[in-house]
Amino acid sequence: MAKDPLRCKLVVEDNPIEQVMQFRCLGIDISSTHDPVKDLRSQINKASALSGCLRDIVWSNPYMRIDSKIRIYKTCIRPIMTYGTDVREDTNKTKQMLRVAEMKTLRTIVGKTQRNRVRNTDVKEQCGILLIVRCRNNVRGSGTTM
Repeated sequence: MAKDPLRCKLVVEDNPIEQVMQFRCLGIDISSTHDPVKDLRSQINKASALSGCLRDIVWSNPYMRIDSKIRIYKTCIRPIMTYGTDVREDTNKTKQMLRVAEMKTLRTIVGKTQRNRVRNTDVKEQCGILLIVRCRNNVRGSGTTM
C-alpha cells in the first residue's frame, strides 16, 4: 500500500470531479488514511456530547427508572457509537474505546463514579445490558439486520 495517494482525473458529463483526502458522509468522516481509531474517536465524542446533554435531564433524574434510562441510551447514544462499524475494522484498541465510552455512560446512568469503587461487572448487572462490543459481534454473526 502506497503512502502517497493515487491522483486520478475523473470526469462525469464533461464536469471534473474533485479528488479529496477526506469527506463527511452522514456524519461519518471518511478519509484515505483508513484510521479506525480516529474515525471511532470522532463518533465517541459525538455520543459523549449527547450523553452530557442528557446528564441533568435524564441520567440524574431520581424519578426515572434505570430500565427507562437504558432504553434511552440504547436508542440515542449507542447508535451514534456503532454507526458505520460494519465497514470499519475491529481492533483491540477500537473495542477498548467502545467499552470505556459505554461504561462512562452506564456509570452516569446508575449514579456511580470510579471513586465509588463499584466494579464494572456490578454496573453492567444493575443495568441488565449486553455490552456494546458483544452486542455488535452478535449482530454481525447472526446475519440479521437491526
